[in-house]
Amino acid sequence: KPASVHELSLGLSLVSKMNAEQRPSAQDARSFMEVSHTSGELAGVTILVVEDMQANLAVVQGMLAQLGVTVEIAENGEQGIKKWLETSPDIILMDLHMPVMDGLTAIKTIRRMETGVKQRVPIFALTADIQPESMAEVAAAGGDGYISKPFKRTELVETISNRLFNKAANSNSDKSDQVVKDSSMPVDYESVDESVLSGLEEILGDQVKDIVAAFVHDVKGVFQMFDEVCECGNDQEALQRPSHSLKSISANVGALRL
Repeated sequence: KPASVHELSLGLSLVSKMNAEQRPSAQDARSFMEVSHTSGELAGVTILVVEDMQANLAVVQGMLAQLGVTVEIAENGEQGIKKWLETSPDIILMDLHMPVMDGLTAIKTIRRMETGVKQRVPIFALTADIQPESMAEVAAAGGDGYISKPFKRTELVETISNRLFNKAANSNSDKSDQVVKDSSMPVDYESVDESVLSGLEEILGDQVKDIVAAFVHDVKGVFQMFDEVCECGNDQEALQRPSHSLKSISANVGALRL
């Protein structure tokens, strides 16, 4: 107590299957136990989230706040380094594509600054790009792994818990043998996958309205960046950041075609 909407839903699902004389699956029971146990386990932990898109921040902050986690926020790598020095977080979640200073540069800077001075802080990349070459760049910069976008509560919680409490099982810090989908292949998506928003609503309740509002705000900013790049001559490299931002925020609200 207090139970989150997600925990309550999992528990009721488990009980209903028992009442119907159906044996709950091992996955049902495991999901309920993991979410319930970890909700208390992470209480008091401080996590720094470095992310420039408000929609992504709203999703991850909402998920973490339910677990009793203290969430510190920074909107670019430069602010992230300052917050790291000020708050000494237990873990950092770092977006890779941001203005002012990108995530890889921020990770490298933190690793250089903490040498011989501060205890090494775990840093996980927040990214929609999980191609092997991108993950190799994260590792080379000093990152400890990644959390993929769109955010999934189970992955988010397990990654943090496994790292902070030295749990070897199911750790995603080594995903080298995971099959990565070729992002160049066409995918048959509806314009909006309503199950994504339904899943968020189950976990976060009315906060989903704030996430959608943040998404609309972010999209306006992204398209403004596209306009500015086009006015300057269609620089292909400059198009990468707004393209990545649009992909990540769209996935988090189920707008998968974007």
